[in-house]
Amino acid sequence: MQATGQVIRISSARDQAPIKSLQGTYTMKIVIVFHNMSFGGIQRVIAELATGLAAAGHDLEILLTGQAGSTAYELVPSVRVRALGIARPTVGSIDSVAANLTRVIGLRRAIADAKPDVVIAHEWRTNILVVLATRATGRHVVITEHSDPVHSSVPAVWRCLRRLIYPLADRLVSVSHGVDRHFAWLPPGRRMVITNSIPGTWPPPTLAYGDRPNLIVGIGRLVPAKGFDLLIDAFSMCTRTFPDWRLEIWGDGPERQRLQSRITELGVEHRVRLCGVTDRPDEVLGRAALFVLSSRFEGFGNVLVEALAMGTPVVAAACPSGPSEIVRPGVDGLLVQPECADALGRAMMSLLADPAGRATMSTHAVDARERFSGQRFLERWIAIIEAR
Repeated sequence: MQATGQVIRISSARDQAPIKSLQGTYTMKIVIVFHNMSFGGIQRVIAELATGLAAAGHDLEILLTGQAGSTAYELVPSVRVRALGIARPTVGSIDSVAANLTRVIGLRRAIADAKPDVVIAHEWRTNILVVLATRATGRHVVITEHSDPVHSSVPAVWRCLRRLIYPLADRLVSVSHGVDRHFAWLPPGRRMVITNSIPGTWPPPTLAYGDRPNLIVGIGRLVPAKGFDLLIDAFSMCTRTFPDWRLEIWGDGPERQRLQSRITELGVEHRVRLCGVTDRPDEVLGRAALFVLSSRFEGFGNVLVEALAMGTPVVAAACPSGPSEIVRPGVDGLLVQPECADALGRAMMSLLADPAGRATMSTHAVDARERFSGQRFLERWIAIIEAR
């Protein structure tokens, strides 16, 4: 299940039941702005949002600040994608200022050309640039935060700009209450939490829980924030008591070699596999007996919702934002102290030792399909867009 360059399909307007506008049946022109549409959690959310709003009868265009490239998520034909090619690497402060000024000018021209009723920006840098690009234009601007601001690698100058410029946006949408609380300096009436949803085409589990192999799965980019070093250490604690269990970690990134070295150092190379990227995470999660999220921090945790939707119990680090709003401890999984391999390992062993408990959790886990449904996600977004 290695990634093959295949485009991941998002349910089209033909697949979905018609979504009634909450304020009427009029069509609005909506522009969504981000860097690119390659593989990623934010990109998947953008694809879901654009497809759903198109299904609701709105006119959608996605503006990308990067160069033209492949789109990892299939969009319905009515959703247009335009790459502006205005993002480039910079060297030094002066070059950075010049490059960002170019981006603001390019965005202002592109947005003016699109003539949108609403502009939706995603991620802190894009949020700031879009707010600046739309000043004094009368455009309704919604900005979106996907990450925990405390732990995100945001340079000091951009943190200051965020504090100065975010109040100029019409609305701020955060993906979790944990993220939202960091923006309490904005008026409550200008903030809203909209949790992400499961993908529109996420299939139901095909393998009964009792038929699944003794397999633990982790999925994510191989970067320090995802804490896969902690997961490997935690799994090594389980191997003596549970010698017939395996661990698969799906994803790629700069930490791959360091993680492989740690696997070898612990002597678990025959039990732990770094599998690379998959374009079928539903299949990976649907055959796992346990999913573990070992992140040091999250904004939300899309993969937790996806795992639960496949009937897979979870063990998750209780990051300051995200997992505690998804996992119901003792019902569909367990929450543990973040950045603690020992706590993670103990929780994993407690579930490995309790197959009946895991099976019960599996039956409750699929509630995530309703708790984080695409319909609820779209209804909240439509309410924001049409209440402008």
